Amino acid sequence: MITTKNKIVTKKWRRANSKSLFNYYDYFNNYVLKQNYNDKVEFIERTEEYVRDYLRNVSNSQIRKLHGAFKSENYQSAIKLIPLLMYIAGKEKGNRDYKDMITRLLIPMIKKINDTVNWENFQEFFTSILAFHKYYAHN
Repeated sequence: MITTKNKIVTKKWRRANSKSLFNYYDYFNNYVLKQNYNDKVEFIERTEEYVRDYLRNVSNSQIRKLHGAFKSENYQSAIKLIPLLMYIAGKEKGNRDYKDMITRLLIPMIKKINDTVNWENFQEFFTSILAFHKYYAHN
């Protein structure tokens, strides 16, 4: 259950930073891999906001391709995904949000993965992106 204090903090964060893409990147890069982030509701709300505000125009197939790559790996081979992600980002010409998600969000997170718990938290995060994207996407 969310306490009143957490609701106030969450509302202040949204009001002050609701459209700042870099604040999303900083938040996710600092909190997703940690095994004990205290406020899962806030984490889920921020993930939903990020997808709604920035990934609506990314195609379902682009998100599913990444999800498939992440599901087939384990934490020891996660670092091997970075060249594939750079290739996918390099091919992307039209959608800046998709390219930024790969280069500024996913790759820095993958570089920090050093155990199974980190990898599972990362997969949970990306599964949340996939779920919210299915709801908010235009395609």
